[in-house]
Amino acid sequence: MSTSEPAVEYGTQLRNQYLNLARIVLNRPEIDYNSLYRQFASNQWACERLDREVAALALRMQHTPTQTAYLMAQSPYAQYEINEKGTAPEDLLPYAKSVVSYSLAQMRFAQSSQALWDKYSIGVEARTPAQLTQAVVKNALQDGQSREAIATMLEADPEYKRIEASLGEAKAKQYVRLALSAAVRLEKKERQQGLSQQHQQRPEMEL
Repeated sequence: MSTSEPAVEYGTQLRNQYLNLARIVLNRPEIDYNSLYRQFASNQWACERLDREVAALALRMQHTPTQTAYLMAQSPYAQYEINEKGTAPEDLLPYAKSVVSYSLAQMRFAQSSQALWDKYSIGVEARTPAQLTQAVVKNALQDGQSREAIATMLEADPEYKRIEASLGEAKAKQYVRLALSAAVRLEKKERQQGLSQQHQQRPEMEL
């Protein structure tokens, strides 16, 4: 299975740009477009995931949302729909917009996560990654951040990223849940100890 070459020079430029971005995303610098097409074209789920990552990379490389949407016209999925199913290119515009919108939302989410992590990790020293996580979570809890906000923040934790890259997203999410639960238990214990000490130090009332 292969696809035809774009009919105009601009289409060729877009295809080359998409291919170069896909090579980076997949870490496969040797792959050509026809091989990419054969691998992804008929698998909408896999191709949509690839498109989202390509779009996110394009946006990080300062492509505008409009330019990024045009790139999606050279997605293997889009080309499969056009060449194999006869879908009109303009009918794929909602798909391209949805991919770009998703990638923009993910970028804003990541920026929010990083901002919180930077705020609560400043000046924190720890011997292990787990201790760093606990210290940063403690700072955020003491500042009144919700558990949901802290879970978002932890996606910028270098240890979260390491676990996600080596073991997968599910294990990274589990790390967040365990870290949050441990920090909440510790905060509750410290609060109870503080209240107990205040009670013990309170002078007896004279009758």
